[in-house]
Amino acid sequence: SFNDTFSLGGDAASQHLWAAHKERLTRSFDKLRAGWPEARVDRRDPFALRAVLILALALGFIIHGGEVKERVTAAFTIPASARTLATRIDAWITPPAYTAKAPVMIADGIRAFTSLTESRPEVTAPENSELVVRINHPDATGFTTRLVDEATPDAPPLAPDAVSTASLAEFRAKLGTSTTLEIADGGVVIARWRLNVLDDRAPSIAVTESVSVAARGAIQIKYHVEDDYGVASAKALIKQANDIGGELAPGARAQTQAPKRLGEAPVIPLPLPRASLKSGGGQTFKDLTAHPWAGLPVVMTMIAEDQAGQIGGSDAGTFVLPERVFRKPLARALIEQRKALVNRPDRPERVLKALDALTTEPEGIFPEFSIYLGVRSVYWRLRNDGQLPAIESAVAQLWTIALKIEDGDLPEAERELREAQERLAKALDENASEEEIQKLMNELRQALAKFMDAMRENSQNAQQNEQNGQQPTKQVTSKELEKMLKDIEDLAKTGSRDAARQLLSELQQMLENAQTGQNSQNAQSQEMMNQLDELSNLMAEQQKLLEETYEAKRKSEGAESGEQEGQRGQQGQQGQRGQRGQQQGREGQQGQSSERGQQGRSGQQGEQQGASLQELRERQEALRQQLDKLREGMQGVNPGSRQKLDDAARAMEEAAQSLGQEDADSAAGQEASAVDSLREGAKSMAEQMM
Repeated sequence: SFNDTFSLGGDAASQHLWAAHKERLTRSFDKLRAGWPEARVDRRDPFALRAVLILALALGFIIHGGEVKERVTAAFTIPASARTLATRIDAWITPPAYTAKAPVMIADGIRAFTSLTESRPEVTAPENSELVVRINHPDATGFTTRLVDEATPDAPPLAPDAVSTASLAEFRAKLGTSTTLEIADGGVVIARWRLNVLDDRAPSIAVTESVSVAARGAIQIKYHVEDDYGVASAKALIKQANDIGGELAPGARAQTQAPKRLGEAPVIPLPLPRASLKSGGGQTFKDLTAHPWAGLPVVMTMIAEDQAGQIGGSDAGTFVLPERVFRKPLARALIEQRKALVNRPDRPERVLKALDALTTEPEGIFPEFSIYLGVRSVYWRLRNDGQLPAIESAVAQLWTIALKIEDGDLPEAERELREAQERLAKALDENASEEEIQKLMNELRQALAKFMDAMRENSQNAQQNEQNGQQPTKQVTSKELEKMLKDIEDLAKTGSRDAARQLLSELQQMLENAQTGQNSQNAQSQEMMNQLDELSNLMAEQQKLLEETYEAKRKSEGAESGEQEGQRGQQGQQGQRGQRGQQQGREGQQGQSSERGQQGRSGQQGEQQGASLQELRERQEALRQQLDKLREGMQGVNPGSRQKLDDAARAMEEAAQSLGQEDADSAAGQEASAVDSLREGAKSMAEQMM
């Protein structure tokens, strides 16, 4: 062979011959070809045990057909180190409380790390959610957590939280945009999740109707708010139209050279029907006739804010701020001097001369000596102190004196009433305690009583109206107002704060649009007011009937339970009498009669209950007939009110039928529907009348 060597010795010819042989063998290597391998396993496995392995592999494919790819991939994947396998990772996302969303779990510490870096479903959470990652390991400081995306692929790692220790690493971050969470061990990523963050949109607010003026001069603002998670607060800002480049009203003249008028831009809080309102409307009244800008064109901007602090707004347009018209000469003269101070606070000299002239001979000019003293105090304040605070105080006092001359005690009572309404509305918004609500309700009652007394004193005498051929003024009755206050109080006590807010808003609307008694009503309005009073009494009777039906329902349920027990006791006594003798039977009958005296009361209660439901049915039928008679006499009532009263009559008829069938449960629901329809009809009639 080629590896053989020439033996020692031999002549030169033999050596040349050996060299030629090796050269020939070397040239033949280029023609060598390898044959097919022959394992010859049959020599080592004569019993064909290798078929068992092939069969086991086939069974594995059948049993784990859906996981074949993952298992084969895992067989060729470098396994995690022992350090990583000893790690526990817990991660979750906590949405903001105002979203009312449940926390989202990302990792619970039990998932294998071999699959945490693969493609995983997106985790969705609201904007401003808090991400929390906890890593438990003897050497937790060796792990890093990052939030990366396309814009920041090399984002720095998150700093550990203050509670972190050598064996516990905690990381926290607020999620503002969609990102990817990566957890690495010594530079090697061991877990990855895609976090999809839902944008928190800014709230929106807009007026639903043009700003209007109520009967008593307050502006009425109706608006609609909307937000994806709920509006936290809303307000309206008012600025002078010429201060912000807006268009002036016809006939208004811009004051480009004059100094700034007195007064700050008013901010009107806008109450919401309920807390964290996602979508809904509201309304509010605000009396700005005392503001120095009254009578000037203004621009109103609506602003809403959500729980995240985002602000949305809209322009509500330009309008002229309502101005109070004074009829009495002295009040009108004081208001003219007030306007002069407001327009030119830097020149109070002319106002001083006018006030001094008015108070030179007070007899026959001032109706009360206290009013004269008030005007003189304004004069001396302006003369001794010409600074801005003194001028602002003089402007406010001149307004108060003019109202006192014009309306007597009505302005003060009106102010106290509005303040009491605002305090109660604020308490309902803030979910105040029942004790606080009760206290504010009492204050509102007192303020309302004072206001009604002032309105009656300020109105014209009914007898004088009749002599002039007019109908006496019919104002909102105290009984009707007290009923609304009672309903507000009951709703607040039962936890229906949203309904209480709505009813308080309706009360405010009714009072703001109530006339002071100077304008008489016609015969049709007088008749409608009488019908509204009757409807209010009918609604009270229907509410009382509903309460008694609920009580009858409760007794009926207790009677049925007692009757079943009485029947079981009676059957037991009859069995004992059949087994005992005649004498023992008499004793059993005595025991039975005693037991029936206790357990049989349920049957008597059932008979009494039936009689009670029949009595309720008769009363319900009488109320329905009373409503039918009232509906027949109504003239000029709007279709909405009439439809509500028709619905109430239908519900009353169904309730009477249910009571006749001794079905107290169904009757209670139908009576409640009747009460609601009566309330809606009365509300619509009151709005039409106003």
